[in-house]
Amino acid sequence: MINCNKAKALDIDASKSPIGLLFDFALANFSVGPQLMAVGDNCSYLSSDDGVNWTILQGAQTPFPGCSGGSIYDLAFGNGVYVAVGTLTASYSTRSNNCGIG
Repeated sequence: MINCNKAKALDIDASKSPIGLLFDFALANFSVGPQLMAVGDNCSYLSSDDGVNWTILQGAQTPFPGCSGGSIYDLAFGNGVYVAVGTLTASYSTRSNNCGIG
């Protein structure tokens, strides 16, 4: 059985997505979202408005549904949608187990 990484699109339009509604609630008290974001091992998501002070979310706290011990390789934003690329579990975290990502 071959398992591949799956790109996850997070639509931030609250009328289309529960994640979007969650982002609306999370960002309700802010004029803009974080200026800087980073991702990594254990489904880590880091955000900062100034590059000095960072908020770190890992494991079940992250905005990546179903991610448990995996590695998020990259995060991109475009056309109102965040896209994360990586693995959902630690068992697929090595390059030899990945496919479709260069």
